[in-house]
Amino acid sequence: MRKIFKKLTALTLAAVISVLAAATSYANEYSDENIISDYEHTEEYQRLGYIPDAGLGTPEVYTGKERNFGYLFYQYPNGSYFSKTGKACTCHSSTSNPCSWNKSCDCINFENAIQCMAFAKKVYYEVHGSSVPSLTPKNMSLTAESAKKLFNHNNTSPEATYLEVKTNSNARHFIVIVLSNENKVTIYHANYGGPCLVRYESYTWENFVKAFPYLTAYTN
Repeated sequence: MRKIFKKLTALTLAAVISVLAAATSYANEYSDENIISDYEHTEEYQRLGYIPDAGLGTPEVYTGKERNFGYLFYQYPNGSYFSKTGKACTCHSSTSNPCSWNKSCDCINFENAIQCMAFAKKVYYEVHGSSVPSLTPKNMSLTAESAKKLFNHNNTSPEATYLEVKTNSNARHFIVIVLSNENKVTIYHANYGGPCLVRYESYTWENFVKAFPYLTAYTN
């Protein structure tokens, strides 16, 4: 009887350990792919709570070509805020009032993300009708020519190309390319120049790579 009990106990423990290991593996995978938590940002970002604007873009006006983006252009035009209050977020301080996707703050949470990542995911979803799929890793420094080769679609349609980049202040950032042609690229992004501040602006390809010199990953 004792042998049977020991055997059952051992089997039960093995099953529990197996379940815990699987759960931990799933949690780690989910966290890596879907949750934006602690940014690997510069001290400047930590002090400001947002990514400084390099001043290389030109504000764009909604033209109607981007109709697939639905209400977003009207709800979040250039200069608006992607926040619950419609104003600059107050919870971006890394020390006194830290911001997180799973804590109560005035940032909008979309698909377990906040700030620039949440906004980029929201834009992608509005256009494609689905969540951002697995990203194509690049890990490359961009030039005007290489960026144009990857992302110039000659204004054939709203692209909603989702990018993870590093800015010229070495901050991790998420943006969406809306339209592009031989001369310029139009992007839609948030938390750039102010806490959850929305920017809808165009860049020459030369200025685009000055502002966002490093491409980590992307998806169409």
